[in-house]
Amino acid sequence: MARRAFYIFTVIVLRLALHASGQDFPMLHYTVRDGLPSNTVYSVCKDSKGFMWIATDKGIARYNGIKFETFTTANGLPDNEVFFFKEDYEGRLWLATYSGALCYWQNDTFHTAANTPLLNLPLKASFIRDIHMEHDSSITFIFFSGYKFLNIKKQVAKIIDLSRVEDKIFMRGVFYIQKYARDGFKIWYNSSFLFIDSNYHIYKRLSFDDGRRKNYNNSIKITCFQDNVYEYNHYFLFDSNACIIKILDTNITHKYFINKIYKNQLDWFICTDHGLFINDTVNILASSNVSFLGRDIDKSYWITTLDNGIFVLDENFMQSRIYQHSYLGKVLYTTSFKKNVFFVASDSINRIYRLNNSHVKDVYNYKTSNNNNNKFTSAFLIDSNYHFCSVDNSGIVTIKSLLAKPKAVKKYPWDISNSYVMKSILQIDSLLYINSKFCILSINTNKIGAENALRYRSDTMANERVFDMAKSPNNDIWYSNIKSVFKITNGIGVAQTQFKNISFKSFIFLQNHLIGYTHTNQLLVCNDVNGNIAIDSVLHQNCVWENFYILDSAHLLISTNNQYRLITLSENGDNSYSIRPVENPYIPQSPEAMSSDGENCYFFKDGAITSINIKSILWKPQPPILFFTTWAAGNRIFPVQSEVQIPYEASKSLDIRFSILSLGSKDISTQFAIVSAGDSDNWKSTAGDVISLYNLGYGHFTVKLRAKTISSGYGKPIVFSLIILRPFWATWWFIVLVTAAFLSAMALITKVRIAQAMRKNKKEHEAQVKFMRSEYKALNALMNPHFIFNTLNNVQSLVNGNDKLAANEYLRVFADIIRQNMHNVSKELIPLQKEIDLVRNYLALEQLRFRSKLAYSIHIDENIDTTEIMVPPLLIQPLVENSIKHGILPRKGTKGTISINIYERQHILHIEVKDDGQGISNSKRDAGHESFGLENIRQRLQQLSIIQGKDISLTIKEMEGTIVIITMPLEY
Repeated sequence: MARRAFYIFTVIVLRLALHASGQDFPMLHYTVRDGLPSNTVYSVCKDSKGFMWIATDKGIARYNGIKFETFTTANGLPDNEVFFFKEDYEGRLWLATYSGALCYWQNDTFHTAANTPLLNLPLKASFIRDIHMEHDSSITFIFFSGYKFLNIKKQVAKIIDLSRVEDKIFMRGVFYIQKYARDGFKIWYNSSFLFIDSNYHIYKRLSFDDGRRKNYNNSIKITCFQDNVYEYNHYFLFDSNACIIKILDTNITHKYFINKIYKNQLDWFICTDHGLFINDTVNILASSNVSFLGRDIDKSYWITTLDNGIFVLDENFMQSRIYQHSYLGKVLYTTSFKKNVFFVASDSINRIYRLNNSHVKDVYNYKTSNNNNNKFTSAFLIDSNYHFCSVDNSGIVTIKSLLAKPKAVKKYPWDISNSYVMKSILQIDSLLYINSKFCILSINTNKIGAENALRYRSDTMANERVFDMAKSPNNDIWYSNIKSVFKITNGIGVAQTQFKNISFKSFIFLQNHLIGYTHTNQLLVCNDVNGNIAIDSVLHQNCVWENFYILDSAHLLISTNNQYRLITLSENGDNSYSIRPVENPYIPQSPEAMSSDGENCYFFKDGAITSINIKSILWKPQPPILFFTTWAAGNRIFPVQSEVQIPYEASKSLDIRFSILSLGSKDISTQFAIVSAGDSDNWKSTAGDVISLYNLGYGHFTVKLRAKTISSGYGKPIVFSLIILRPFWATWWFIVLVTAAFLSAMALITKVRIAQAMRKNKKEHEAQVKFMRSEYKALNALMNPHFIFNTLNNVQSLVNGNDKLAANEYLRVFADIIRQNMHNVSKELIPLQKEIDLVRNYLALEQLRFRSKLAYSIHIDENIDTTEIMVPPLLIQPLVENSIKHGILPRKGTKGTISINIYERQHILHIEVKDDGQGISNSKRDAGHESFGLENIRQRLQQLSIIQGKDISLTIKEMEGTIVIITMPLEY
């Protein structure tokens, strides 16, 4: 009995703790595990570039959104314990050290008394209480104790020694000093202000003992925000003129120790040893000692603690919430209507919860089945009228209104196989469609409990597994199985052939787009699914798709194994869309469930509900900010300026370092380009924070660098001019000198070589011409016996034919031809007339032989003087002989004609020998080779062309016989 009472008591306590769940805000948390030097963090500071500097008791850190870079005394710090930072107008980031040692950071170097004469001062003090930026661009250092203060302007340091003031009464209570007017100072002490000039003379006092500032002198402290100095105590916050600007909540100031007060345009933040109070009402991080609050370039809030590192809140954190310990078990279903969030969670018994006005309450508890193992097979539906329906293997449970008291709960049992896992429910009018494992079930809500209320759709499924079901904008039910996509029309599942056997593992409708992914993890976006469908495959996302969550009518959030993706439909109505990763770090990854009411999204994970405004989800980070820092050649490092000049010797191996600032994303891609004048950008990817260049050469280059996150485009490149100086051997005077020497040497060498080449070429040419002449004469000599051989064969044929008269005439003409040929063949060139006379005799000889079988004609243009034109001997006769022997004779009985035509065209002599024989192609085919005479003429003409230096050519054409054309300049 006692154990039972203890169990009931424990359950009641857990339920009370659950429903009294505290509100919190989504925030990031950084500790030593993330790279901080210590979890004791005194303050943060945003420098002028946007980097976040963190002061701790074990060194400082600089954060660029990607990693923390730690600095300690090993890096040049004078003290590892640093309280805060202040940046002056010179870009120097000053550090408030515990030891009081002066130090600032500039150009990637810590400047201390050891390396900077400006800081080597005869000033010994305890730790620095504050560093104040003055109106004249100087900076004042306020130390915790002592009567000496320091003011630095540019490179001039001035020690303010209050011991020189004639009135020494105030000195024991001095706790702050600020420049006033031109050279004077305003001093805070006890309950008064004291004004002194540059000569330490008091010229004004302002006391608060006149009763107008009640309790002003009670534990006065200094705070700074928005570059102004304010005082506060347990009751009031005062401006620099002692006017009350805020009445502090004594419930906070009397209970807790105030570390800092901060104000933005709308809200007050009070940092205490028991958390951060916002507008005196909201208390977060109540178990932490909050030391400071600052903001980064994205206007996010950085909250430092003395015991638990740093917490970061989004700029719009007040519009977001985390409701811790809101439910037990796992969320199975959720839906949202105008900031009313309903969800079903499973534990020992399933519960229906409602989140409204920042409170989570039980709406109803029930068991889905007598068998607890089946509780995860249920499907749920809550409509906009808060009607509830759940379906599992054992039956249906309905609640008419979840907000009604008492609730009208009805249960309708049925008998369905336990193998049917219920996935989801959709409603159209009075019909409920239930996505089961192997079928779609439809139920008429007006007939629940009746025999015909349930319809089983096995006829449309062929018992194929149903993967997903969705409702289109036209209120049609669509589903997919392993084969294709179906639409239920008139109670029948109709395959949608426009998808061409595409099967979706999961899909959803957004406006007129069907968006889903296949079993091969391919995301498809389909528009106009009922008409001329267009299917687009989403590429290069490198993720595994999980669940779809509709944010509003134009945005779909998709969870994946590594990051959310956001699909945005175009507002132009052109069916276009965009997809990008969501880089909001405040969104829980891999939630159990998510719903949206059009204004906020609700993520459920591990018993907590995170409410994120949709605008924060749609927020797109800006491209990273880049800075060139240093360039290094060898062991020397130099700062990068707008123009950098480098000796040529140092450019052989050059490293250019840069810094990346990206507080909105850690996944950064960088590219660089080295551009010379007139060249286009040739972007190359680089990893890390250094560009390594090798053997760039000399000249004027522009170095460009750009970066992007996984969801942003490339930002505007940063650039600087890189001038690699010319080496001595590339200077103008050296080039002129070397060029002159080279040209002189080349001229001398060329002159000698030309003379040698001319002598050599002359000898070679003379030898070649001599050889050519000998060879030419040899070829001419070959023609004579060849001609005699052919003629004697012809005489023999006449004698054998017993034609003595013709043989005698043939021998007479042959003797004349032999005499002409013997006279011509010994010469290199003969008059054209002699060659024509030889041809006439030869044709007369052949006519005696063939009689009526051969006819010939010789036509000479009247403009041609045959006695003046010189040609090689036996030039035309062998062509005529070839025409008779290989062209006309093979025709056998048919009369043949030889035509010789000699004419001039543009100072070129043309000699044409034409026959109407069988053609050269047939002649070659019959003979199997080209005639000796024709080949001899080719060679002689080639040799003569070389000897005479003229272009003499021979062309053969086949045109109803054969035509041979010889061309040569008329000089010959």
